Amino acid sequence: MNRKALAIANNDLVYLWWTYSEKIPHCLGFSIRRLQTGKSPVALPAFVGFTPAKKGDAPPVKRPTTDYWPIQSYQWKDLFVPEETEIAYEIVPVTGTPGKKLADIPGLAIRTNPITATDTIGRHRVVFNRGIISTQALSKKLPKGKSGSPSAAALRKHIGTPGDTIRASLAGEAIEALTSLLKRARDHGGKCYCALYELTDPELIDALKKNKGRVEVILANADTTEADADGKQQKVYDGTNAETRTELHEVLGNALHDRLLPKGNYIGHNKFVVYVTKAGTAKAVLTGSTNWTATGLCAQSNNILLIEDDAIAARYLDYWQRLLADDAEQGPDLRRDNAEAPPDLSLGTQQGAARIWFSPNTERKTKPAKNPPAPPDMAEVFQAISDAKHGVLFLLFSAGAPSILEQLTDVAQQRADAEQEFFVRGAISDAKTANQFTTRVYNDSALKAPNRLITGIAGIPDQFSYWEKELAKLGHAVIHDKIVVVDPFSDGCVVVTGSHNLGFKASYSNDENLCIIRGNRAIAEAYTAHVLDVVNHYNWRHKLAGAAKQGKGSQTAFTDLDETDGWQNKYFTGSFLQNRDLFFFPDSA
Repeated sequence: MNRKALAIANNDLVYLWWTYSEKIPHCLGFSIRRLQTGKSPVALPAFVGFTPAKKGDAPPVKRPTTDYWPIQSYQWKDLFVPEETEIAYEIVPVTGTPGKKLADIPGLAIRTNPITATDTIGRHRVVFNRGIISTQALSKKLPKGKSGSPSAAALRKHIGTPGDTIRASLAGEAIEALTSLLKRARDHGGKCYCALYELTDPELIDALKKNKGRVEVILANADTTEADADGKQQKVYDGTNAETRTELHEVLGNALHDRLLPKGNYIGHNKFVVYVTKAGTAKAVLTGSTNWTATGLCAQSNNILLIEDDAIAARYLDYWQRLLADDAEQGPDLRRDNAEAPPDLSLGTQQGAARIWFSPNTERKTKPAKNPPAPPDMAEVFQAISDAKHGVLFLLFSAGAPSILEQLTDVAQQRADAEQEFFVRGAISDAKTANQFTTRVYNDSALKAPNRLITGIAGIPDQFSYWEKELAKLGHAVIHDKIVVVDPFSDGCVVVTGSHNLGFKASYSNDENLCIIRGNRAIAEAYTAHVLDVVNHYNWRHKLAGAAKQGKGSQTAFTDLDETDGWQNKYFTGSFLQNRDLFFFPDSA
């Protein structure tokens, strides 16, 4: 029986995919065992069992492993992987009596490639936080309100308190990563140049204060809303940053530069830091999607990319200086320079190259209502999607229209018309956009047809079985990443990240940076693991929430483990596994 397995990792988890060429008789699922030199194999934790619990029943004191509750799927993830340690996994078909430890089916196990969960890729770093709050682990740690939901107020207090254990758990490595260049400047006599949007987290603000004399900050206006006397929500110009702005002016003086854009739909959306040596050489830049707030650290999914390269850092420093000279006008000089095609800048020997775009980069300051011309940065992203050989992964906050979503829809239809493969997995934070684009078309009857799963976000909406009600979000954003990954398992892989929301509006009206990395499979696989983690976390929850809204109850979208081998049938109806395998195992297709 033909079979394959794949392990990919980032700083926080390992994601596993595997496939078999045919159904396995008597198989009740798979036990997943982590293999580490010098240690006994460890069966991974399981979350769904054979016997459904009754409402009010207590969960098991010790969570069963996949030796008892097997995985009835062809994917899983290890959230408890030891970091900076080479490991592998054995995926073992099992059989036996439900409720007891299951027996291995001889001769059919698969072992994955060796893998290390790390944030270090070559000389660069890729860091993802743990900002998904709709989890059972967090729900159990928070007090419950009258509705049974975990307390949002309690969570806000936890994540806003430096040193708090819940804050530390959700932020993961994000706090250290965001402040790493500031620390380098203090330790080595260099200087940092920051361009920031939302800045309210006390620990990050203190880090900037500690760098007095070694930091300059361009702080954009970040608006908020407040209820007026009639209870209507009104926009408050710079309401988010006003207090921080006053506080930092007192400490940093003229090293804090106010970038107060005109009132309207313009935002200085950057979140980057450039490190410059004592000798004046730009050496490194930190970018990504993470705002410097408690929610950005702890209550949204976000990514941080630290690039150690003189030429790329110099390009960001030049943009920082042009933002300063622009005097908050988003004027024609800034726009013209940003519209120039960027050079391909090497990430190192055999590590691919990056192209860095900046916004605003159009002549017009606002996107036309009808037939807007494609901004140059988005034209390159759209072309990368069109050129995909196998598929595209994405995470999106709120992009407006047109965006990558329209392009993905068009390309999927073109591939369908041509009966060509096209694998899509993505998640959208904005509820209105998610309602428009959510789709689950993956159990295809034809091999060469688009295989798409696009989901919105949700938490478990009510208590059932051993599941507790979850807090779906804290504030406006849930997924705050802005990520596209194209063909991650090929040498032509592409990763798109940065602050850019991946729609035309951002290029027309916002200060943004967009990093397009080509040919670095390690970075592509790290981002792939993150996207798959987020998509698969929310896919089931979004279905539960949909069932609850229809009055069906969450339990109608949930089933316990099948006590027969019939759970495999759906995977071998049509071409589900074959279609998926074209994306994950392109070299063996």
